[in-house]
This record gives sequence, structure tokens and C-alpha cells, in this order.
Amino acid sequence: VEKCIDADGDGVCDDVDKCLGTPAGAKVDERGCWVIGVQFFDFDKAVLKPMYYGDLDEVANVMKANPDLKVDLNGHTCDLGPEKYNQKLSERRAKAVFDYLTNHGIDSQRLTWKGYGETQPAYPNTSADNRAKNRRVELSPILK
Repeated sequence: VEKCIDADGDGVCDDVDKCLGTPAGAKVDERGCWVIGVQFFDFDKAVLKPMYYGDLDEVANVMKANPDLKVDLNGHTCDLGPEKYNQKLSERRAKAVFDYLTNHGIDSQRLTWKGYGETQPAYPNTSADNRAKNRRVELSPILK
């Protein structure tokens, strides 16, 4: 069995990794992306579910373990609803994660947040499950 190259050590081979450069300790999805949000947000909501605070605490811990790490918080939605509304919803989702992390000891100067609405689906919006996966916030390390 051939070993693949996995430069960031996230368990996803570089040739299929959509998000190279994830920091050590970050949990990634099958695409290799550091994502929170799969089921974190209900349909049409930007309120973080308390049952997932532990996952957000893990994000804070990764950032604390990597003190030079800066991260972009990228909010997304599924394709249900008007595009302008989804843009604002994605911004509120990213801001909710920003607020959580800054309230848990992460310097706001290490974080930026932006919403992308429904413009960057991670999965085809062809099923309820895929739409739920598209209601997410992706964390992108800012590479120097």
C-alpha cells in the first residue's frame, strides 16, 4: 500500500485535500477542511447550539497551542431562501463563532470573519443532509 503525502498531517492526502495547511490538532472533514458548523446551526439560524460548545472549545485550544496562528472564519449557508438573506445569515454565523472564540480567550486580532452566503457550497444542495452540511463555518488558517 502506497503512503500518500499529507504535509499538514490532518489525515487527508494532499492530492485531494481542499484545505492544505490546517494547524496541528484541528479536526477536519473528509475534504481536509477545518470546519465547524455541520449541525451547529439550525435552518435559518445563526445561534450556536450549546451541545457543540465543546467543539468550539477545541478550536480555542488549537489556537492557544499555536499562538502565532491567525484564522479566517468563513460563514456559509445552503441554497434555500433568498440570496441576499443568505448572505446576511452567513455573516451572522461567522460572527457568532468569532464572538464565542473571543469570549473564550482568543485575541480578536487573530481572527477575521466573513460571510459567503450560498456561493460556496461544500456539497451539492441536492438533499436535506447536504444542505445541513452547507450550513457551516469553515476555519482557514492565514498562511504567512
